[in-house]
Amino acid sequence: MSSVSGGNRRGIAALLFVLAVTLLVFYQPLIHGSIRGHDSRTHISWLLSVMDAVRAGSFYPRWLPDQFAGLGAPVLYYYPPFTSLFFALVDQLSRHQLPVGSVIVSATFLLSLASVGTFYLWARGFSRGAIALAAAVFYGIAPYHFQIDYMARGAMGEFAAFVWIPLIFAGLQRWFRAANWKSLALVIVGCAGLFLTHLLSGMLVAMAAVPYVLLRAFVRQEGAAPVPLAVVLRAKLLPLLIAAVLSVGLAACYVVPAITLLPFLNQAALMFSGIDQTALHHAFDPDKPKSFAMIAGVASFYTLAAVTLMWLSWRRRRTLADGAAREALGDIVWWSAVVVFFFIFMMGALNLLVTPPSPLGKIQFLWRALVVQEFALCTLFVLAGKVLVEQGRNVVLAKYVKVAALLLVVGFAAGSSFLSKKLYADPRTEEPAGTEHVRLRMSPPEYFPPGAKAPVPAEEVSRYPAVVAGTAEIVSFKAERYPSRFELNVRATGPATIALPAYGFPGWSITDDSQHAYALTTATDYKLLAVEVGPGAHVISVKRSAVPQERIGNWVSLISLLLTAIFLLVVRMRATRNGALDQGSVASPVAPETISGGTAVGGGAL
Repeated sequence: MSSVSGGNRRGIAALLFVLAVTLLVFYQPLIHGSIRGHDSRTHISWLLSVMDAVRAGSFYPRWLPDQFAGLGAPVLYYYPPFTSLFFALVDQLSRHQLPVGSVIVSATFLLSLASVGTFYLWARGFSRGAIALAAAVFYGIAPYHFQIDYMARGAMGEFAAFVWIPLIFAGLQRWFRAANWKSLALVIVGCAGLFLTHLLSGMLVAMAAVPYVLLRAFVRQEGAAPVPLAVVLRAKLLPLLIAAVLSVGLAACYVVPAITLLPFLNQAALMFSGIDQTALHHAFDPDKPKSFAMIAGVASFYTLAAVTLMWLSWRRRRTLADGAAREALGDIVWWSAVVVFFFIFMMGALNLLVTPPSPLGKIQFLWRALVVQEFALCTLFVLAGKVLVEQGRNVVLAKYVKVAALLLVVGFAAGSSFLSKKLYADPRTEEPAGTEHVRLRMSPPEYFPPGAKAPVPAEEVSRYPAVVAGTAEIVSFKAERYPSRFELNVRATGPATIALPAYGFPGWSITDDSQHAYALTTATDYKLLAVEVGPGAHVISVKRSAVPQERIGNWVSLISLLLTAIFLLVVRMRATRNGALDQGSVASPVAPETISGGTAVGGGAL
C-alpha cells in the first residue's frame, strides 16, 4: 500500500472517529430534538423571530418586532449575530422542515465539529498524532463547553466562541514561525469571528493572546541571533496590530451599534449580584445551584491536571535531544501558567482586574474564564504528548498511550451522554419550545427600555394603540411586522398622545400625510413608542429604518473588508519578493525551524 493511500485511510479513520464520538455526545439532544439549558427558552424565542425575519427577506434583522408579545426588542443590536444567523442558515438549508429545537441542536452539533477542526489546525503546529486528535475531540465536547455552556446554561454564543479561539492562536503561532499572509488571515478571521460571536469571550481570550504575542516576539529561540527591537516592532508586531484593527473593523457592523447604543439597553438588569459573588470559592454556599459546584470542580481538576503535566514534562528536560521538543517544553510552562492564572482569577483573588473602569467587569461571571482555561489545557495535552510520549524511547508503550488517549475520550463521551440522558429523563424539566415564554416571544429584561416597568402583560398589549393623554379618536389602525410599520388615522379635538404597541427604541420615524416629521417620544410606565398630535385629523405613518450607527458600522465593515484584501495582498507580495531575493543570494542563512524537512514542528514559545 502506498504512503498516499495509507495517509488517506488514516485521514478517513480520524474523521469517522471525530463524527462517532461527537454523535455519541449529541445523541440525546439529537433524538429529543430540544435543548434544556437555562437560556434555552430565550434562544428558541429569538430564533423563531430571526427565522421569521429572514424568511421575510431581512438577512440581518437587528430589531425583532414580535418579541415581548409584539412590542419588539433590539436583540441583535446588542447580542452578537453569528449564532442566531448561523441557526437561521441551518433552517434555510433544511428547507424549514426541522422544528426549532432540532434546528438549534443540529447547528450546535456542527459548531462542535467545527471546534474540533479548528483546534486540530492549531494542534498540528505541535504534533499530528493520535494525542493531538484526542485533544481536539475533547476540546469540541469538553465539560465546560458541552455540559455547562450547552446543557446546563444554554449559552449559545459562548458555545460557538470555541470555534474561533484556536484560529487566533494558530495564526499567531504560524506568523512568528514564517511570516506570511495566511497566518495573518487566520488571526483576522479568528478575531472578527469571535467579536461577532461573543464579545465577553473575546475579552478573556485577549488576556492570554496579548502576553502570548509578546512572549513569541521578544523571547529568543534557542540558537537564534538577537533581533533589534525596531525590527521586531516593524516586522512582527506592526502587522499583527494592523490585523487586529482590521478584525475589529470587519465586525464593526455589529460592534459600532452595540457600543454606541448602550444607553438604550436596560443595563441594570444584566447583573443581579456583584461579579465577586461568582468567584469559585462560593461553590460551598448553600444558595448556589449544583452547576456552580460542577464549574468549580472542573476548574480545579483542570488546574491540577495542568500542574501535573508540567511537572512530568519538566522532569524530562535533560533527556530531550530534539530542539522542537525542548521548545515544546517551554510552551508547556507557558500554557500551564495560563491555566493556573485563570484559576486564580476565577477564585476571585484578582478582582482588581474586573473593577471599574476595567471593561472586564462586563464579563458578568468570573468562571467564564473556563473558556480559555479549557483551551489551554487541551493545548497542554498535545504538548505534553510530544514531550512525554513522542520523545520516549519505548515505541510500544507510546502506541499504548496513544490508544489510551483515544479510549479516554470515548469514555468521557459515553459519560457525558449518560448525564444528558438523565437530564432528558428528569420529569421536572420542561420542553422549552412549548412554554408561555416562547409562545409570547419573550426576551430577557435587559432588552426593554431602561427605566421601563417590567414587560407589558400579554393581555394588555392588545389594548394599544391607545390615547393616553388628551382627547382624540383613533379612526383606523394598521400594523405590519416585516418591515415594521404602523399607519394611524387620528381625529383629535386638542393636543393628544397616542401610545403604540412597540417599545420606543431609536430607529422609528414618524410622519403625517403632509410629510411633517414628529419627534420620537415614549409614553406610559412601559416606555412605549408614542406620537403627540395637535387638534384636527391626522394620517400618521410610523416605520422603522436603520439608525445612523448601523449605516456607519456597515460602511466600516465594507471598507475594512477591502483594506483586509489589500493588506494581505501586500504581505504576500513582500514575502514573495523577499523569497526571491533570498534565492538569489549566494549563501542565504537557514532559519532554525527549517533545518529538518522544511517546516517546523515545535512550539517555540520559550
